Amino acid sequence: MILLLCCMFVSGQRLHNAYREYESSELFNSVDAEGSDKQAALNAINLLEYQDIFGHPMVVNKYLLGYYYYTLLFDESDTQQLAFYFQNAYMLFSQTIKQEPTNAKALANLALLTWLNTQSLDEILPYVKQAHQFGKYNFRVHVKLSQLAEWIVESQQPIAHLPSLQEILGHHLRFGLEDRRSKQAVLDIINLNQSNKEAICQWLTTTDALKQARCD
Repeated sequence: MILLLCCMFVSGQRLHNAYREYESSELFNSVDAEGSDKQAALNAINLLEYQDIFGHPMVVNKYLLGYYYYTLLFDESDTQQLAFYFQNAYMLFSQTIKQEPTNAKALANLALLTWLNTQSLDEILPYVKQAHQFGKYNFRVHVKLSQLAEWIVESQQPIAHLPSLQEILGHHLRFGLEDRRSKQAVLDIINLNQSNKEAICQWLTTTDALKQARCD
């Protein structure tokens, strides 16, 4: 009887968590005209962080929660809040990797966070290599590493001494343009800044990719 009750409780908890995860995604992706991306993210976070009936803190989907915290970094001016969001995002992505070592999206996000924190090519390289290894043809990884490429170009740091990094980022730019699910997002990244676009176009080594990006 006790075993049956435990099984019922666990099953109910899983169903409850699945509902919270679904609702958080709906909230985050359906910002109305009067809402804001920031408030949507905060509302979604509140659904993924809660206390169970025993008062224990619960976290639903660490990767998704980390992603919501990550998005808040670009809509916050308070330095203390920025540090709080950054630390939570980094912690949750790191915990995701401990549980799922092949989670390429979390690895790509760790590369982005590490760049934001250090602007060090050497420090992002291990994350980029692993994200590429496990997400070589993942359209979400294409978008994340394309964003990283744009940030690196924006920094004007030389990258020629790390050919593997440039090769990997070039791969995700090219395949990001080929995949219909990531094409528009990658195009938006490439076209964000005209001077950066000229540098990024040099990484697009195929005729088709150059045409897709409208590199003149």
